[in-house]
Amino acid sequence: MSQRRRGPIVNIIRYGLLGIVTAIVVAVATALIEPSGMISGQFTSQTTYHVLEHNLWSRHTVVYWVWPIDLATAADTYDPAADYKQARAGLRWLELQPVEDEVERIGYAEAVGVPFRCLRYDDQRGAGPFPGPTHPEVNVPFVGLRTIPLEPIPAGLAANTTIYAAVWWLLAVYVRRTRAHNRRLHGRCPTCGYDLTALDAPECPECGHPRAPAIVCDEPQPAHD
Repeated sequence: MSQRRRGPIVNIIRYGLLGIVTAIVVAVATALIEPSGMISGQFTSQTTYHVLEHNLWSRHTVVYWVWPIDLATAADTYDPAADYKQARAGLRWLELQPVEDEVERIGYAEAVGVPFRCLRYDDQRGAGPFPGPTHPEVNVPFVGLRTIPLEPIPAGLAANTTIYAAVWWLLAVYVRRTRAHNRRLHGRCPTCGYDLTALDAPECPECGHPRAPAIVCDEPQPAHD
């Protein structure tokens, strides 16, 4: 009975699914275990979007404000599109809403993922107090309350999926070749593990895989008394 081998499309789908699941699991685990960034320091954006950010190796935290007084003093020189583009410099994952009115806004956003940011959450409110989380929260033992990011960042998720899929593929190749080598050493079929030590057939009767040629040692053997 011959063993059907998986085609390249099936392998691409399989490792792609493993890659995207791994990327999401790593990002969510980072959000649940690693403490959130503490926001402090000066504003990093000289626009109507007053941005404070804290960037860690696996987490990017941003707090931003928009005050009506800024729009009132900007007069006719204010360009909403240019201001929005400047505020988002270095924050491509953050979906700020372009300000074209005099409504006070305040928001708190985080993006997580390793090695690239691939999941985020963004709590933005109109005029009012500092926003609380609007996404699911989990009380992690010994860690505290953590917000779960569920919104994908397409570019980061695609990059992380590719990286983790490649890692899974390399690991599978290593395991498969090591297993096949060990089976050959013990006289078994490298594909299915069937015992071939007592058989002279040119191929495995179980899966049809051709047998490897016998290794012949040409070195002279030591004489025995």
